[in-house]
Amino acid sequence: MNISKLDFDWRSLLIKRYKNYGLNENDIAVIFCINEIIKEKKYLVLADDIEPLMTLKKEEIDNIITRLFERRFISFEENNNKTVPSLDPLITKIFSDTQKDLMIEAQDNIRTDAKSKGEAMYAYFEQLLGRSLNSIEFDKICSWYREGATDGMIKEATERVKQKSKRVTIAAVDKMILALEKSADINQEGYTTRSEDWRQGTAKTIEQLKGKWLQDDK
Repeated sequence: MNISKLDFDWRSLLIKRYKNYGLNENDIAVIFCINEIIKEKKYLVLADDIEPLMTLKKEEIDNIITRLFERRFISFEENNNKTVPSLDPLITKIFSDTQKDLMIEAQDNIRTDAKSKGEAMYAYFEQLLGRSLNSIEFDKICSWYREGATDGMIKEATERVKQKSKRVTIAAVDKMILALEKSADINQEGYTTRSEDWRQGTAKTIEQLKGKWLQDDK
């Protein structure tokens, strides 16, 4: 699921995320005050402008503004020879982090669905091969579903392997599924970028992104 900056309420998301960003309630109050003031006045927002709206002293507000700037949550830009504050760095960060969250959530849902479907397909291959599958083989079956394969495609690939070889293996079916996926891409798009390297690269990228995001949250 993708979102645009026009579709999301960064204020609500900030309330849910501010602890992860190392911010406190006073920081949030100052950020919201800055946002309201710059809507009406396109000039440098000082502690003097914010103090009437808060219970904090001017010195405390000054310290918060300085800290927000140093941590790159706010910036100051020159506009018509005037210094204007901007919350774009903060809003961009929230937007980016929300996109990462949605992607990771979608991938987790795909993994859960793939595992459920993989368990059903496990019985099919167990009967076909006449033995129990090991964990690596089961994970490979789940990966087919994560990459978009259907029951029909998997069984078609299996039948083609049967026709070409007397011995069916998960590895052979895996190669046949990749061949079918590449063929489908070419028929639909005129080209394909799928390969074993592409498969591994996609999985690695998702894991790296997920790991980085979990680190950012600490």
